Amino acid sequence: MAEEFDYKIITRNSGEQHFKALLENAAFIHNREMDSLNWLKWKYFSSPFGDCIVVMAYSKSGELAGEISFGRYEFMDNGNPVKAIYSYQTMVHPNFQRRGLFSSLTNKVIEIAKEEAVDVIFNFPNHNSYQPFLKLQFKPLNGLKYWISPGAFGSFIRQFNPMALRKPFLVNKISEHNSLTLEHFDRLAKGVHAYAFPNTLYPNRTYDFLKWRFFTYAMHHYEVIESELGWAIVRVGKRGGFTEAQIMDVFPNAEFDKKFLRSIKTNIRKKLKVGLIIFNMSEAHPLNRIMAGTGFISLPNKLKFCVYPLNNTGNKYLSGENWIITATEFHRY
Repeated sequence: MAEEFDYKIITRNSGEQHFKALLENAAFIHNREMDSLNWLKWKYFSSPFGDCIVVMAYSKSGELAGEISFGRYEFMDNGNPVKAIYSYQTMVHPNFQRRGLFSSLTNKVIEIAKEEAVDVIFNFPNHNSYQPFLKLQFKPLNGLKYWISPGAFGSFIRQFNPMALRKPFLVNKISEHNSLTLEHFDRLAKGVHAYAFPNTLYPNRTYDFLKWRFFTYAMHHYEVIESELGWAIVRVGKRGGFTEAQIMDVFPNAEFDKKFLRSIKTNIRKKLKVGLIIFNMSEAHPLNRIMAGTGFISLPNKLKFCVYPLNNTGNKYLSGENWIITATEFHRY
């Protein structure tokens, strides 16, 4: 029986018509403004870990029926690299749903990843894709924490409204990066190093990755916060009437401890004067055990976390205790 769809692997050298169709479909399906072509090529094909895997499905009449993309990633396990990919986007046009397209697209990515010796796939599926991924034998780990703390006292009091916490976060948009922020980042990130946690995956935070991820394509407002004990990258925006700083990643000079975290909180309050400070992380993160002791409160969240091992190396990481991740992994670019 002939296959209902034609599948095409998309690379940086593919025709512009494929990128245009992809951007238009994403805007329609997610009911948002269309992203730019420059943004798409930056996200998909500029990561220092390599080009992402993109598979598009076309109907026999030439319509874009669906797309799936997984970005390249790298973790370290006590100094040893572990190759990974994680979900950027999975979408099926409403006209082509309930035809098994989600499964077939995902399986094609799995095939490609196995051929390329990727060790493990991870993703953070939304409500619509969570159960379909589980049916494809993705293992749910979950265990993601949502920590919240008051920001600067005056800002928190003026902005306080419990109902605002139910509102979505809206990041501040920018068109260019602040030159002083870039200088600050370059000075600190040139000395970034991997932290070693035995039998635990720690994301490989290289200078090149951090530069690409946060300070190359100007889109969202990121700030660098420094203290005498280390530094952090935060994302700035609003939630209801609150101004908010989301801690994306932290880099202690020595220890992940209370003194370090308190110093980062203090300097966020001084520099940004936001009403709220948010820090999302996995339960295995070394700061998770001391968050409550530094004034953070854990709130319920709907974040999901799944993994799919591709070989014996990947099979070692089938517990939430094996993964250290932060908002850098599961926030949209």
